[in-house]
Amino acid sequence: MKIKDKSMKQSNSILTVGKNILDIESKGIALVRDNLDQSFVDAVSLLYNTQGTIIVTGIGKSGMIAKKIVATLQSTGLSSHFVHPVDAFHGDFGMIKQGDTIIVISNSGESGELVAFLKVIKSSDFNNKILLISANNKSSIATFADVVLQTYVTAENDDENAKFIPTTSITVSLSLADALIISLLKLKSFHVKDFYRNHPGGKIGEKLKMVVKTNF
Repeated sequence: MKIKDKSMKQSNSILTVGKNILDIESKGIALVRDNLDQSFVDAVSLLYNTQGTIIVTGIGKSGMIAKKIVATLQSTGLSSHFVHPVDAFHGDFGMIKQGDTIIVISNSGESGELVAFLKVIKSSDFNNKILLISANNKSSIATFADVVLQTYVTAENDDENAKFIPTTSITVSLSLADALIISLLKLKSFHVKDFYRNHPGGKIGEKLKMVVKTNF
């Protein structure tokens, strides 16, 4: 009985922690939603008017977010690719052309690798537009940006031992990027048929095929 009681207490404690973290992250999204302003409209407009490719960049965990954003953009038929800010110094600046817009993901807005990357971008004659998604709209990186979308994340969670592990910042940045992309697609009159063309396989492809066959 004592073992069972201990196990139950541990289970309840784990559930409490899990629910608390989900509460914190959902509140993070709600905070961004409540503070969404003209900068969001400007960001969508910036992407809508992009003549070239949408480049997405970030370092560390933010780099992983950037890659997911690229995957979403590509699946909707929007030209996009990821450029690592360090690899750029070893030839990958060649991936960036005139007319490209660059989305930068950085929670702190102070990543040295990204600052160096953007200095090179701004020193070129390509005049690339920069969109920053960050918790800090007064950061070093923000000084390079044409538009800043603020995430308002000041701490990752309420656990003193884990507050530096990217959690809430990841969730909020991804959610904000999703809102940005879907809003852009609305402007571009993106259609389910277009998504099916790019995603004919898997369970999603099967469902899309039925929708397209039934309605068009």
